[in-house]
Amino acid sequence: MVVAPDTDLVGAECLAERLRGTVAASQTAFRDETIRLTVSVGFAVAAAAASVGYEQLRELAAAALAEA
Repeated sequence: MVVAPDTDLVGAECLAERLRGTVAASQTAFRDETIRLTVSVGFAVAAAAASVGYEQLRELAAAALAEA
């Protein structure tokens, strides 16, 4: 889980794409084979004035990840 304070929807989408791209560009070796990596990202954004707690944001992000 990544917590990015002061990040709006556009910033969250940008961060998610940067994470996805970084992971997609990496690879690892396992039993003498090269393995390409992927990642799915789900995120939730709340306005600073919103009275949304951590658990609620976590559940929203988990639901978004399930849809990714």
